Amino acid sequence: MIIHLPYALYFTSLVVSFFLFPVFIRILEKNKILDSPDDRKIHASHTPSMGGTPIFFSCVFSLLVWLPVDIADQFKYLFMSLSIMFLVGLRDDLIPLKPSTKILSQLIPILIFVYLSKERIHSFYEIYEIEIPVIITFIITSTFLLVFSNSLNLIDGIDGLAGSLCLLILFFFGFWFWIMGSSHYSLLAFCMAGGISSFLIFNWNPSKVFLGDTGALLLGLFIGYLGIVFLNTNEAASNFKELRFRSPVAAAIAILIIPILDTIRVVIVRLIKSQSPLQADKNHLLHLLLKGRLSHSQATLVLVLLNILFITMALVMREAHPLLNWSVLIILSLGSISLIVLFKELRLKPHTKKPCI
Repeated sequence: MIIHLPYALYFTSLVVSFFLFPVFIRILEKNKILDSPDDRKIHASHTPSMGGTPIFFSCVFSLLVWLPVDIADQFKYLFMSLSIMFLVGLRDDLIPLKPSTKILSQLIPILIFVYLSKERIHSFYEIYEIEIPVIITFIITSTFLLVFSNSLNLIDGIDGLAGSLCLLILFFFGFWFWIMGSSHYSLLAFCMAGGISSFLIFNWNPSKVFLGDTGALLLGLFIGYLGIVFLNTNEAASNFKELRFRSPVAAAIAILIIPILDTIRVVIVRLIKSQSPLQADKNHLLHLLLKGRLSHSQATLVLVLLNILFITMALVMREAHPLLNWSVLIILSLGSISLIVLFKELRLKPHTKKPCI
């Protein structure tokens, strides 16, 4: 029975959300609950947001129908934290929160999960093999989940990008957990992937609905959680497992690379300019590609292909020495940023015609 559950959860979530989205969009439009254009946003029309709502409810329905009770009980703290994070995003989409209040609100579900759950970052893995104190594991895990949730929110700036990256990451985790024998986590990944697959139908340019904080924060917490489980599952796996990574932290960063790389770059640039790291601007990787005269779809395709390149690198080098993994990861990251910046500069450079003689 369980071998059919990933397909059942994926397609149930996809079908339910596919029927929910038109109704949801119509309700928001009728009540004029729309995301308005401004200087910080790219879209030029009033568009419904809170696209995470149909995803959330389709996943809840699918899990209630298909997930066995004994499995569901193992994830009760995760489900509780995701529900609270969903409400935080919903509140911010309806009535925007101040940046500081928003961060504190996000910390509530994160701290609840980290305190009650056993899934924490409990060591430095291949970087430095030492068991770290429990209080430090709380701080590191909470910080990672908070930063990644907001990183995913930051890249949700063009049609199709955040959904496409999340779908890619969830498919990877879904298949990896299944191959590694951790099928319970695979079921959750495929269930969420179903809702996102449907969302992309309505979010592709020109978008009929945005993900919003409702979806970005929910998916950020969920994917961040799967990243932590990935590290711990890989560490506990036998050395003879085919898809075991010798450098799990480097591999996890490669899988989640675009939100992480974009956030690190933006924060460094803002600090160099003596700006607040929380100050919104149009200096993200997606903005550089748009300034390079790419369309929304083209920019999304470039960043998704870049993410696939990093994942492929991690898979090919899964048995390589950690030092080599980290060296390639850093070089590839710096090279990717440099190429995108260079592409933008070359596309903006005016073409001068040669004088006729």
